[in-house]
Amino acid sequence: MMFFPLGEFREPGVQSQETSRLLRYAEYGLLVIIICIIVLFLLNEVGDVHKKAERMAVLGQINTMRGEVMATVDSDFSDNSAGSEKFLNPVRIMQRKPSNYLGVISRPEQLDIPPGSWYYNTQTGFLVYKAKHELEFPFKERRVAKIKLALMTLEQAKSSKTTKILSCGPKLCLTAGNIQ
Repeated sequence: MMFFPLGEFREPGVQSQETSRLLRYAEYGLLVIIICIIVLFLLNEVGDVHKKAERMAVLGQINTMRGEVMATVDSDFSDNSAGSEKFLNPVRIMQRKPSNYLGVISRPEQLDIPPGSWYYNTQTGFLVYKAKHELEFPFKERRVAKIKLALMTLEQAKSSKTTKILSCGPKLCLTAGNIQ
């Protein structure tokens, strides 16, 4: 004959309060894990949307510069001014500067340039965009974190082996330089 202590004997199918509490905690834990997975997925998607939005904004600025270069008439540019900052900095020919343009900077490596900013580097002669994310562009073979643009005469652009011509006007070309 089997002997069961009075506190241990239960009818079949009846759970103790401790067991039902443990199962309830397990359900809550599973629910928290599922919610965390969904949140991580959505955060990843939001990050992708931010990258795409930044890329489109930069391409929009570059296309604006391309249009301005093509609209530049001969009277706006002379061969004597080819070396001046006015005609090297693409922002100077734009009707409206980008909202995140920091201006002319002579030593950007000494400053903490915030990501998502345009600035003109007087040492290299390039208008630089420092991206928040590495981005893909149609005129680059790989993802880049910095874009360098410059204005050059048509002759300079054709003879340069380190730049790619994005657009040309009558005497002036917008070029993309080496990327870091």
